[in-house]
Amino acid sequence: MIRLVVFDLWNTLIRNTCSMGGIPTTVRFELGLEDVDWRTFIDAYDQSFCLKPVVSLKAAMDELCSRCGADVSAARKASACQQIEHLKDCVEPFAETFAALKALKKDGYRLVVLTNTNNPALKFALQKAPVDHYVDAVISSCDEGLIKPDVRLYARMLQRLRVGPDEALMVGDNVHNDVMAAKAVGMHAVLLDRADAQDYPDKIRTLDELPAYLDRLNRSQVAPRVPKMEK
Repeated sequence: MIRLVVFDLWNTLIRNTCSMGGIPTTVRFELGLEDVDWRTFIDAYDQSFCLKPVVSLKAAMDELCSRCGADVSAARKASACQQIEHLKDCVEPFAETFAALKALKKDGYRLVVLTNTNNPALKFALQKAPVDHYVDAVISSCDEGLIKPDVRLYARMLQRLRVGPDEALMVGDNVHNDVMAAKAVGMHAVLLDRADAQDYPDKIRTLDELPAYLDRLNRSQVAPRVPKMEK
């Protein structure tokens, strides 16, 4: 039986209304690093912002540019920092987020957020969309020093919460980071595909579908009753 429901944060519970491509895409554009290979940029971004607490946005931005081998002007760096600070005006929950969390909590599920993010962005997000009021814990890559899809992050979460992998369901919008990584440690996982655009069979369109999904999943895990043999 499922006891724990784990949610991704960005594009699952909340969204950035000012940038459809997300924070890294916006920062890359502001820094003028579109010619830097995307994988190289993301690895540098994760190392600079998402795998440790950010003490200073300016210092983290300097580190990002250094890791990319790019000579970026102070003005561009400042503009990129402002885009992260601007999140406080751009974050909003999806329409059904709070109602879905309340319903699951009422049904007795433990709820957790597991997110790849930096602490300034997380702070701004939770100020505007306080999903932390409805969950038992918010676990972030910047605090843990591990980032999805690293299976060690999932294993650490389960161990900390004392929940078996077969008792946990991961809900997220990314097949690789959320679904496949969770399945790799033995968790159940479902893709949240609001646009119905991803070619993946086991998915839901909105969080409103979760109670019914969980009901089906739990019923499928219940062992059939064995009738007593007559003597």
